[in-house]
Amino acid sequence: GRRPDKFYTPMYHYLALSSITAEGALKQASAISPTIATITWMSRTVAFIKGCTLKDEEDVPFGR
Repeated sequence: GRRPDKFYTPMYHYLALSSITAEGALKQASAISPTIATITWMSRTVAFIKGCTLKDEEDVPFGR
């Protein structure tokens, strides 16, 4: 089964790898916060658009 200490998505891989400096240290939380905010915004936007697309394709009402 899946374990919470493993990275399973490319998004997690990107976030983890982009959090490492050229010297191999981890960046400060304040330095990666904009990246996390961008990923969160994009994920929510994609989920919203996908929901709207499915609603239009299958005529499924929201709020069910």
